Amino acid sequence: MFNFGNSGEETLVPYTERPSNTLIVLDPTYLFLKDHSVGATINQIGTPAHEPDDSGDDYAAFNVGTEEPRIIAQNLVLKIKAAGVVIRFIIKVVVASC
Repeated sequence: MFNFGNSGEETLVPYTERPSNTLIVLDPTYLFLKDHSVGATINQIGTPAHEPDDSGDDYAAFNVGTEEPRIIAQNLVLKIKAAGVVIRFIIKVVVASC
């Protein structure tokens, strides 16, 4: 992901390898959709996926509204699917004891 959270954000940029923590080799066939300056921030999406805390303490970080985050999430899911990535959702339900 280039420039995450900014107007020039570009997601799902394929790479072929990551030889070190400061070097990433991008797929040479990828055509960038936006312009990025030298030294632009690059975030790597990795595994394992985030698992929310059972206490719900980290929920507030994700709950910033309803409409806009839903649209962003839907668009991200569509981009990920288009790239051929299999999406697996983990839904955690905590049942309070009586």
